[in-house]
Amino acid sequence: GIATPQPVQPGIVTNCNRFYKVKGGDTCTTIASQAGISVAQLAAWNIQIGGTACTSIWADYYVCTGIIGSSPDGMVSNCNRWYRVKAGDTCATVASQVGVTVAQLTTWNKGIGGTACTGMWAEYYLCT
Repeated sequence: GIATPQPVQPGIVTNCNRFYKVKGGDTCTTIASQAGISVAQLAAWNIQIGGTACTSIWADYYVCTGIIGSSPDGMVSNCNRWYRVKAGDTCATVASQVGVTVAQLTTWNKGIGGTACTGMWAEYYLCT
């Protein structure tokens, strides 16, 4: 399994498989954006952060940014070709391998964190 880093914000779900260490000044919006998830998902997986307003998030503690069985949000519904992301892949390497542009990848996969691909996860599928 995935080792849970310490310290964790109280109230994280038990099936968490991705973590983020909160920095001073972080907001739910910035954390969710970097992780390629929605603020609602962040709040659901971290029930003591103060809901989607994040009124009780603690700096220097880890929060859950992914759960077992989830995938990045925002894939287009009419996708007809997929690529399984490998560890070390970048948007540029995936785009080059499958013959599309990075802009197309980010359009078809809104949850991957824009052209920086900060929300692209190994072992999950992208629409290509």
